[in-house]
Amino acid sequence: MKKIILTGAALIAFAAVSYAQSNSATLNQNGNSQTAEQTQTGPGHVSTVSQVQGTAPATNTGNFGATEQTATNNTATVNQNNRANSNRARIGQGGGAGNSAIIDQNNGSGNNVGPITGASTEAAVRNGGTGGNWADIQQTGTGNINTYIIQGNATVGGTVQGNKATIATFGDNNGTDQLPGSNAPGNDLGGSTPVSPQVSIEQSGNANNNEATILQGRSGSPVSGNVVRIQQIQNSGGTVLVDQTSNNNYANVRQFGGADAAGDRNVTQVYQSGTGGDNQVEAQALGKGNTQTITQTGQNNQVYIRQEPENTTTFAQAKNDDNETVITQTGTMNRAVMDMRSTNSNATISQTGNENYARYEIIGDANSDTGTPGDNNDLTVTQTRVGSGAGNTQNVFNGRAEGDNNTVTVVQTGEGNRIGGTGSNDFGVNIDGDGNALALTQTGNDNLTNIRIEDGATNALSADNNQVEIKQNNTVNGSGNTVGSTPFGTSGNYGLELRGDFSDVRIYQGQNVPAGGKQNSVNMAIHSDATNVGQKNEVDIEQTGDNNRVGTGGSAYGTTTVDNASARGLYISGNSNQVSITQDGGDETKAKQNGNDKLTVKQQGGVATASAQSNRVLIDQQAGYNEADITQNGSGNFVYGLGGANTFATQQGGTMADPNKLNITQSTGGATGNNAFVGQNGAGNIVNITQSK
Repeated sequence: MKKIILTGAALIAFAAVSYAQSNSATLNQNGNSQTAEQTQTGPGHVSTVSQVQGTAPATNTGNFGATEQTATNNTATVNQNNRANSNRARIGQGGGAGNSAIIDQNNGSGNNVGPITGASTEAAVRNGGTGGNWADIQQTGTGNINTYIIQGNATVGGTVQGNKATIATFGDNNGTDQLPGSNAPGNDLGGSTPVSPQVSIEQSGNANNNEATILQGRSGSPVSGNVVRIQQIQNSGGTVLVDQTSNNNYANVRQFGGADAAGDRNVTQVYQSGTGGDNQVEAQALGKGNTQTITQTGQNNQVYIRQEPENTTTFAQAKNDDNETVITQTGTMNRAVMDMRSTNSNATISQTGNENYARYEIIGDANSDTGTPGDNNDLTVTQTRVGSGAGNTQNVFNGRAEGDNNTVTVVQTGEGNRIGGTGSNDFGVNIDGDGNALALTQTGNDNLTNIRIEDGATNALSADNNQVEIKQNNTVNGSGNTVGSTPFGTSGNYGLELRGDFSDVRIYQGQNVPAGGKQNSVNMAIHSDATNVGQKNEVDIEQTGDNNRVGTGGSAYGTTTVDNASARGLYISGNSNQVSITQDGGDETKAKQNGNDKLTVKQQGGVATASAQSNRVLIDQQAGYNEADITQNGSGNFVYGLGGANTFATQQGGTMADPNKLNITQSTGGATGNNAFVGQNGAGNIVNITQSK
């Protein structure tokens, strides 16, 4: 064993070459404009370069430290810390496995002006006058360990400006066992933390305009099994780039905002590409004005995103505004989960392929589910299924928004897609708040949507002024689409549940289904606490094609009962709600009204034989001033009660001051004629029936 220790105050250059022995070289420098370069060839070598502070207030300014090693099981460390400023550090390791590379530019580094000698580029090492440090590590080979860079932590001398760190590895299973320091990123965003080694960069300490880049693999030389962690703590204007080529890689990025009143403006970009997939990203942004872009290709990829306010003892401002997130996934069985604890932020999720899953939550922006709700956020989700046919290949989306004036747009294309799955967190779209806008479009066959709008904190009827638009279009000879075909929640089976006033709902279902094909269906409930005609919800439902249903009824879809516990049709409770239903071609509507509401049903184009019913309305009106207008045009028109054929559509509880009104118009009739069964209880109820043949 050879062991060499060198110290110097000026310029020292050292090279050690050994083929038969393990060498150890340690070099200490204290002063300005120092250059240290060490080269070791062969396995098992140790190189340490230290360019650190002497007795305070002395500093090391404008230093260059580098180590080059080849072969296996080598260790290289460059220390430029304790008031070492405008420094450049580089480590290159190639040709083997089990190597370790560490660069430490920490503890008050990067605060003063200093000339750079040696390899001084990168704008004279981060522009000289700003005092930023520059570090890079390059490794080739597999199974390298302890690869990390630490910069910043301005506990001495003020603000760190513009540090830059780059790590490039070309091989599999490279990384570090543990990122030093108490701020090492943990896993709390829902993913599964890999246990393999990690490649890490930490930039901290009230810093501005830091850059952190990790590159793993390249075109023609893919890698797998790598783990990346990057932290930028108390940082404004920071940039993070992670590019991993191939499969089974993991990236964890955290950017914690600084004290810049104009916003943190941190940027994260993560690219994971490969035909196999199994990649995972966890990205967390705390602060204001941040941008996150995640792009993945392949299958079985996962993304977990969290945006929340910076709320530490040092920076106590609860701010998390004006952030932007873009997630793009191409392939099968990918997963994107986003947690927006923010206001005035934009997010886009795009998934192309089969069996993909996306979930978002816009919740309390005070870093808890019970904090101030997130307002004025804009979310767009696009899921495109590739191909067609049977099998569990649908895409699934779930979303929850707690707050006001949020906009959610979801577009699903293909067969069998779901807004709302079957798991405990598969709530469809759940909006708690006022003034939210929800637009859902599903194109294809056998798609499903579940929605709930309410005041989730109290379950009160106070979610007002919301807008919902649902468009479902199926393709030629396809199966019908559904708003609510499976139980929704634990207390009811609604497809769309609306609690509150002043809201506007538009549902359109179009189809090209041949006679006897599976119908489109809508199940929904409206609960209102409105007390006058100025406080009302408006719902328009339009269904085209044959065999459509408002209310599926029967068998696995619930009972024929329409009530607050098991509604499988249209349930209206409260005052001054207005519902309009238009159906084209042999359809059915089931409705129950309970309190000062108006229902309009128009059915056209019914075709029936002597033994079949075509257009059919099943309706009950409970206590209150309810009004229903029913128009049926075509053969086989029927108006019954909710009990089905030959039961009476009932009006109950009317008074002379507040009568129920039922207007029925039936034309043509056909082989089965027109049929209207109506029963009345109470005073002042009004029925008008017009039939023509």
